[in-house]
Parts: sequence; structure tokens; C-alpha cells
Amino acid sequence: MAVARPIIGFHGTCTFNGVSEACFVREDTESFEVTYASDNKRVIYWKPASGEISVESDGKVFPATWQVDRNRDLTIFRTKNGVTEIPHRKPSKAR
Repeated sequence: MAVARPIIGFHGTCTFNGVSEACFVREDTESFEVTYASDNKRVIYWKPASGEISVESDGKVFPATWQVDRNRDLTIFRTKNGVTEIPHRKPSKAR
């Protein structure tokens, strides 16, 4: 039986089609829930272990692909509308 990873939340900078903006990211094992600071819009980027990869925005679901760019510490989702780059959580520094 698989154990779900707890939800992790953090602030960062997300990019859509080359335009960056502050965002809050909640990540779990199957999705990123991103709230954009400029308009408080929430978008869910789904990456289930099995099933359709998609982006959910304004009640609509769009097919997507995703990949991890380890060199830039990003997860990248692509839809017909464009490319979204979501930052990875930075490890906390030991005190």
C-alpha cells in the first residue's frame, strides 16, 4: 500500500510563456496547485502516476505534457496555450 506524501507549500516565481510572476505552490505526489499573486488565480497541474497529464484552470481541463529540468530546478508543463515553469522547493538551510 502506497503512502501519500504530505502536501508541501512554498513561495516562488512561476513563469508562463516567458513572463514571470510571484506564486504560491502546493505540491503533493500527483499535482502542483499554483496560486498566482497578481490575480489570486488558482491553477492545478496534474501529473498522476497513471492517467492523463493535464492542467485545470477556470473549471476547464487541458491536456498537457510535463518534464523536470533538474539543471534549472523546474517542473515544466506544456499545453496548446503555452509553457508553464514551476520552481522546485528549495531545501531549508540548517541553522
